Amino acid sequence: MPFRDFFTKKIRRVNQKKPEDTPKPSSRIVFSRVGFISPKGIMQVNTNDKGLTSLLDWGEDARVSPNGMKIIFSAYPHTSEHELLNSQGIYNFSPEIHIMDVYGTNIQRLTLSEEMGSSFPRFSPDGTKIGFKRNKEGKSQIWIMDIDGKNIKQLTHEGHHSYFCWMPNGKIAFQREYEWTYTMDLNGINEKKLTIFEKDDYEPVWSPDGEKVAFGNGKELFIIESNGQNRRPITVLRGWIGNWSLDNCWLVFSSRKMNPNSAEIFIVREDGKYEQRLTENRPRQGKVSQDFDPCWLP
Repeated sequence: MPFRDFFTKKIRRVNQKKPEDTPKPSSRIVFSRVGFISPKGIMQVNTNDKGLTSLLDWGEDARVSPNGMKIIFSAYPHTSEHELLNSQGIYNFSPEIHIMDVYGTNIQRLTLSEEMGSSFPRFSPDGTKIGFKRNKEGKSQIWIMDIDGKNIKQLTHEGHHSYFCWMPNGKIAFQREYEWTYTMDLNGINEKKLTIFEKDDYEPVWSPDGEKVAFGNGKELFIIESNGQNRRPITVLRGWIGNWSLDNCWLVFSSRKMNPNSAEIFIVREDGKYEQRLTENRPRQGKVSQDFDPCWLP
């Protein structure tokens, strides 16, 4: 064998990745596609072949239940007008919270707001509650309800709440006026400021085991241990974090890093390796889609 052929084969062998070097979490991710191009609405992408499936052609803010059986989302009305009268007899055309099977069937509306609508629904870790945001007197407040839409309760009453998420211990973390991160109990009391974050850190997302937190800071995606140690940048973010995979090893996020005019879906391992772009939105007739709210399907 010529020396050149032997050397080339040896280099190829060294550069080959072993299967165990790139472990894969769940292969399906649910996300929301917004825009004027079909398909849009609640979508699903396969991380293995990037194949797309349309679950519902309307809705956004999608999140999958912990048992992988239900999807909650917010959407503008898709029903008859007489069903949209609120308690004051006023037609409500604001976004509301809906729930459906993971296959896009058995859709039910859970809320009918008095003012500016309900959005940003999130399942509790045990799947028995739904947290969401609702405008009250022009400011966004945090509410919770049962998964059937009953026992609605307002948790916050002052200020504007730009973001919230469930923690693995069942508490709620939130940001008020786009600054600092706080926690509170489900009765809305025992509010505490989390000192592991800096003022410009935003939208923290806890890993399922509670050991790590992912968050944004400027243009980068960071991870920090829940005790405040080992803060480190993982990748360029330029967008919004979705959530962690169930094995606590991967993150899915929406970003404009490759296309400044369109948000697309990416995954990355928690050590910053094996980043993959899952959706690619190319303009069609001068229009482009936006992909948001990605989450792993258990």
